[in-house]
Amino acid sequence: MSPQAITPLDPAPNAGLTESPAQAVPSATWTVRRAQPTDFPALLALFTRAFDSAMLPDRWHWKYAHAPCWGTLVERDGRVVGFFGGMPRQFTLHHKTFLGVQIGDCMVDPDQRGILTRRGPMFLSAAAYFEQMDTIHPGAQFAFGYPSLRAIGVGRRLGLYREIDKISVMEWQPLQPRRSLTTQTRCISSWPLRRQQRAIAALWQAMRASWPDLLLPVRDWAWLKHRYLDHPECHYDLLLVSSRLSRQPQAMAVVRSHADHLELLDYVGPAGGIAPAMRAVRMRAADVGKPLVRGWFSQQLTHIFNVGQPHVYDSGIAVPTNLWGRAEPASALASPLWLMAGDSDFR
Repeated sequence: MSPQAITPLDPAPNAGLTESPAQAVPSATWTVRRAQPTDFPALLALFTRAFDSAMLPDRWHWKYAHAPCWGTLVERDGRVVGFFGGMPRQFTLHHKTFLGVQIGDCMVDPDQRGILTRRGPMFLSAAAYFEQMDTIHPGAQFAFGYPSLRAIGVGRRLGLYREIDKISVMEWQPLQPRRSLTTQTRCISSWPLRRQQRAIAALWQAMRASWPDLLLPVRDWAWLKHRYLDHPECHYDLLLVSSRLSRQPQAMAVVRSHADHLELLDYVGPAGGIAPAMRAVRMRAADVGKPLVRGWFSQQLTHIFNVGQPHVYDSGIAVPTNLWGRAEPASALASPLWLMAGDSDFR
């Protein structure tokens, strides 16, 4: 990842902005460029200042393992004060594959947060990233992320983002464990590699066949292994529900235990596997002493996962896509999105 300077930003065709194009150009005190490996200590320090929490080096490298460039950064007087990162993510729609970019670690130094204009580090880093996205990720059609409603409001005002979905929280009561005559549930996290691959490959193909009209983030074995089994800090359980008689996989759910709930992060399988998977997850919650099952779901999924009388409420998290430099969002985003907590980079 060699450093690359970024030229002054050109105005994008976005209406409703009060600033003139000249105000989008960095002043002499700002430097906007791609991040490079030598910036790593400064980026970790910025993360700590921005979020009041440390980022372990192993987690950073896990998160950006497949990114050809971590992102774009802003320096002021030789100090890194802003960063906008992104990771490639494959999607499928109508049996075709699309490349998207998952935004992560949008960071601004607390001393610079008051500059919520086209002169500030938040805008400069994000706009530069979107202008460079086709070069960093050739063929990428859109970006998406999980910002708060306040953050997306700022991005919308500056012409960076457009909201395309929102995240709801769904909660279920646990179910007392009981033996099923038709299904069995096992944790496959420690299974032999080939056995994991076969089970997940079959479920992923069944999932694609069930929802060809949804924009699905790829959930094949390679991605699930990287996302969950290779995570450097968090432990996840991959619960496989299969037929007791034929032993054929029916569905898989990914869960993580928290102090006050069991989090449902992911699902892989066909439409017919939703109900047995949710029964298995709710029984798992009771088995490990958790009073709730909780998960994040995009709007289309609140209907798909509406089994077992869940409680549904707003998370306060929106899903935006990049608008800077383009008149409309990518055409693929006209289809409903499938997004869960596991599609974020921080759960």
